[in-house]
This record gives sequence, structure tokens and C-alpha cells, in this order.
Amino acid sequence: MTRRRTKRAAVIGSLGYSLVNFRLGLMLRLQSHGYEVLALAADIDAATRRTLEAHGIAWQEFPLDRTGINPLRDLAACRALWAALRAAAPELVIAYTMKPVIYGCLAAQLAAVPARYALFTGLGYSFTAAPPRGRRRLARAAAVLLHRLALRRLTAACCYNGADRDDIRRYRLIPA
Repeated sequence: MTRRRTKRAAVIGSLGYSLVNFRLGLMLRLQSHGYEVLALAADIDAATRRTLEAHGIAWQEFPLDRTGINPLRDLAACRALWAALRAAAPELVIAYTMKPVIYGCLAAQLAAVPARYALFTGLGYSFTAAPPRGRRRLARAAAVLLHRLALRRLTAACCYNGADRDDIRRYRLIPA
């Protein structure tokens, strides 16, 4: 008798409460398709934990400096995600918001997750309309490079607005 391996999925966001406020329906849909779901985010508060647990969704926090540009902190976030994904061994990862898209998809590549999805809810400060100068110019160059590295062989992407879609194409954030 062969035993079927449990299908697993991971959903990665930047803030705990957003897992319930914006992605609970997605995670429940994954469960309805036979997936065990792991929700990963920074700062998962008690109410979010209770809601996730009530729906049978496993959760795990990871360190994330959502607005900072400290490469050591970002590297720590990527490493923590890589370790969590290696341990969970999901078949697919869905990441949303800027830093989780970058570091979650990069960690998923390193953990050999076969299917990786990015939900672009905004590209952030470095892609605002004004011509970049100084720190913002450096931040944009770094963001472009990191997106290109993290989004290689991405399974699919979804953009929530046309401006982000245009910037993704303009800066070739998802390599062809």
C-alpha cells in the first residue's frame, strides 16, 4: 500500500494580522484543495494566532524589518524563511508585499520549493514616481537587483494595479 504525501503550502506576508485580514480566504481555499498551510509573517499577535489555529493553519513568525534597509537584518529574514521552508517542505509558496516577495521567493528557491507565486501589492518607496536621487536611487537599484534574483523561474505573479505591472515590465523585475 502506497502512502500519499501530504500536500503543503506556505503563505508569506510582512505582518501577522494581514494573514487573517487579507489572506485567510486564500489559505482556506488551499486547505479545501487538500493542502496543509503554513502562514509565515512578522509580529503575529495573539488574536491572529487564535484565528489561524481555529482554522487548522500552522503559523510561524520570522524577523522582518519591514521599512528598514539594513542588509544584515534582511539577510536574517531570508535565512529564517529558508530554514522554515526547508523544514516544512511545501510544494508551493505564495508571498505578498515587497520584502516577503523578495526574501520569501529567494528562500523558496534555495529551499527547492517547486512552485513560487508573487502577489505584488505595491513595490514601495524606491519605485515612487519622482526621479530617484541619493538613497532612493540606491534603494531602487538594490530592489531591482533583488527582485531579479528572487523572481527567477517564478511560477506566476499577480499585480494589484497597473502602475506596479508597468514598473515590473519597465525594470524587468521578473526575468523572461
